[in-house]
Amino acid sequence: MSFLLVSWFVWNNFFRSYAQGLAPEGSAPEKGAICELDEQEFVVEGKNSGMLSVHRVFLIYDERGKEYGRVVMPLYKFEKVGNIKAQMNGFDGRLIRKLEKDEIKEESLFSDYVLYADDRVKHFDLGTTTFPYTLEYSYKVEYKSLFFWPDWSPQMEIPVKRSVYTLTVPQNLAFKMRKRNLEIEPIEKQIGGERQLIFELTQVPVFRSEKNMPPKANHMMSVLFAPEEFELAGYQGSTSSWETFGIWFASLAGKQYKLAPQHQSMIEEVVKNCISSKDTIRALYQFLQRKTRYVAINLGIGGYQPRDAESTLGSGYGDCKDLSTLFITMLGVVGIKSYPVLIRTQDEGAVLADFPSNQFNHVIAYVPVEKETLWLDCTCNYCPFGELPWQDEGCQALVIMKDTAALIRTPASSAEENKINRSIHAKLQPDGSLEVTGTITATGNFESYYRGFLNSSTATEKKEWLGRLVGRYAPSYSLLSYDFEKVPNLNVPFAIEFTAKIVKYPTRSGNQLLINFNLLTRVDAEDVPKEKERKYPEDNQYVFTTEDEVVLDFPESLVIKVVPDEQNIALPFGSFQTRYNVNANQITYKRIRVVPQRFIEQVDFNEYKAFLDRIYTADHSFVVLTKTE
Repeated sequence: MSFLLVSWFVWNNFFRSYAQGLAPEGSAPEKGAICELDEQEFVVEGKNSGMLSVHRVFLIYDERGKEYGRVVMPLYKFEKVGNIKAQMNGFDGRLIRKLEKDEIKEESLFSDYVLYADDRVKHFDLGTTTFPYTLEYSYKVEYKSLFFWPDWSPQMEIPVKRSVYTLTVPQNLAFKMRKRNLEIEPIEKQIGGERQLIFELTQVPVFRSEKNMPPKANHMMSVLFAPEEFELAGYQGSTSSWETFGIWFASLAGKQYKLAPQHQSMIEEVVKNCISSKDTIRALYQFLQRKTRYVAINLGIGGYQPRDAESTLGSGYGDCKDLSTLFITMLGVVGIKSYPVLIRTQDEGAVLADFPSNQFNHVIAYVPVEKETLWLDCTCNYCPFGELPWQDEGCQALVIMKDTAALIRTPASSAEENKINRSIHAKLQPDGSLEVTGTITATGNFESYYRGFLNSSTATEKKEWLGRLVGRYAPSYSLLSYDFEKVPNLNVPFAIEFTAKIVKYPTRSGNQLLINFNLLTRVDAEDVPKEKERKYPEDNQYVFTTEDEVVLDFPESLVIKVVPDEQNIALPFGSFQTRYNVNANQITYKRIRVVPQRFIEQVDFNEYKAFLDRIYTADHSFVVLTKTE
C-alpha cells in the first residue's frame, strides 16, 4: 500500500509540475495542437528482448487538435503493451481528469496487405469540449524479439518542440542504423557495461502532407534500427545481407510445402489437358482463385511462418504467405519451380535497398517459365492471370530461391495495359431526353479493381454504383437495363452493358440546345490542384489510358451550329485528344487521355495544372444545335 501511494504521488506531481511549466504562446497553431515533448527510450535488455518507454505531451488549443488525444497502440504477438497512463490538465496545471482503466479499449484491426497479421490494438481517447488543455500520456512496450526493433520518427503534422530517442544496448550487441531524410549524430555515452546513444531534435519541422503524394514514409524524417543477429521463436536469423535475411525466411517455410497424396492427384487432374507450362500455371492460379479466399490470420511465429499447404487447401483460406505457399506447392506437384517473394507494397513506401532488415509487408509468387517470368499475387482473386495489382507493381522484391535471395524490382504495367473504354450510343428525342446504350470495358489495374469491387457487392449495390456513374452529370435519369454477367468470369473480357434514359439533358437557350458530350467522364474543378507549388510529386498510383466514344443521333429538325475546338495536347506527363466527326444527323465524339508517368514531379507542377485546366475547359464545352427555319 505504501509503495502504491508513493508511486501515485510521484506520478501525479510529475504531471502537475510538468503542466505548470507550459504556457500557450500566442494564437492557436494551424492544426490546433503542438507536441511539446515526444520522448522515447528503448533499452535492449538482452540478445533478444527490449523495453520501449513512450512519453508524450501535447498542447491542445481547440477542436482541430482533439485527434491527438486518440492514442492507438498495436498489439503484436512478440510485443506486450502495458503501464498505460494519461491525464489532462489546464494550461495552469489544474487537473481536469485522468485516464481510467476501463477507458482503455482493445479491439481488432484488419489490413488488406499483411506479412504479419497481428490484428489487435489497444486504444484510448481522452477528450473534452473545453479548450485549451494539456494532454500527457505514457506507456511501455515489452519486445520479445529484436526483429521488431522500433524506429524513431520525430516528425508530425503539427509542431514538435522537442523529440528525444534514447537507445541503451549492451556493449557486445551488434546492430546497425539507417538515417532517412535527416542528418543527425547521436550523443554517445558509456554507462557501465552498456552503450547509450541519445538522438535529440528541437523545433522539428512540421511535415506538411499533400494530396495525392507518394507514401509519407518515403519523405518523413526517421532513423531505422536492426540487429545484426536475431531470433524469432527459436529461428536464428541475420540481417548482414539480403541473402542471409532471405535464407532465414526460407527456413520458416521449408517444411510447409507438402500436400497429401489425394490432393496431389487432384492437382494433376486440374492440369491434365494443359499443353504448355504457361497453360499449367494459369490453370492452377485460376484454381487457387476459385477455391481459396484471402483472410488475415495470425498463426505461426508472429504471423511470419506460413501454414502448411495441406491446411490452407483444406480450409480454403489463408493470408498472403499461406496462399503463396500453397500455390508454390501445387506448382511443385507438376514439376514447375517457383519461389516466394517478400515485397513492400507501393502504398507503404520504398524498400531501403542498402539496409537489409524487416521492411516487408506482403508475399507473392515468382515463377520463371520458358522465356519469361511470371509474378502472381495469390491474394488477388480477380486479377487477370499474369497481372499484379497496382500495389505490387514496381516494388523492390526479395525473391527467395534455394540457398539464396536477391532484390529484384517487380514489373510495372504500361498505360496501354491499364485502360478504360466507355462507349455510348445516344439518341436525342424531341422532348429533349436521351435514350442511351452503353458499354464499359476495362483492362489491367482498372479491370482487377472493378472485378473485385463488383464481385463483393450485392445486386442492389451494383445497380446503385452504375446509376451514380450514368447519372453523375444528368439532371434526371433512369437505368432501363444492365448486365453484370461477364464480371465474375476471368476467362472473358471485362464488360458492363446498360441502357438508360436521361431526362432534359441538353441545356435550352431560346431555339438552341447545348449538349455536353462528356456524359460519363470529365475533369471537374476539384480535380485541378489549387496550390501554387508542391513539395512532393503528384502520385497517380499507376499509369493509364481512358478512351470515350459518344455517338449522338439527333432529329432532322436540328442542325449543328457550333462544335468545340478539337484538342491535341502532348506532354511528357500526359496527352489529351478530342475529335468530332459529323455525318448527316449524327455526331461522333472521341476523347482520349493518356497518363504515361506515375509521378508528376514538382518542376512540372505548374505545367501540369495548366494541362488539367485545358482538359477542364474542353470537358465542359458544348455542341450547339439549333432548329431549322
